[in-house]
Amino acid sequence: MRLRLPLSVAALAQLARVLALAALAAACAWPGEAQAQPVFGHGGRYNATVTPGVTHVYTVRYRRGEVARVTVNSSEESGLELLVSDSADTRVECIGKREDETGAIVCTWIPEATEDFRIRIRNSSGAYVGYLVYTN
Repeated sequence: MRLRLPLSVAALAQLARVLALAALAAACAWPGEAQAQPVFGHGGRYNATVTPGVTHVYTVRYRRGEVARVTVNSSEESGLELLVSDSADTRVECIGKREDETGAIVCTWIPEATEDFRIRIRNSSGAYVGYLVYTN
């Protein structure tokens, strides 16, 4: 018995693009990176646990000229690092990067172009670390 799926040509093309992007992301990942749940658009909130020595990578599209913000909440002594880079993998200089007494790391910047940004959350500690990441 053959299963027939009612997929249109457009749906198949979209599926092919998604699979190609996933393969490209896997091929381009730095050693020790794990592609976390991808984020497209604004207003994401994700909860995850990162293994010691591993970096989770999220992709978010931000618009030119609009304030972009990423917040990572974890325990005070988490050992997490937040790195943000543009589509050319150039590191973003955060206007207001800070860590506060609660363990939150916040990076704010204004993109010069509408593009996808990579948000890397690196665990430099020797323990598993749970965190929440928020994007605007």
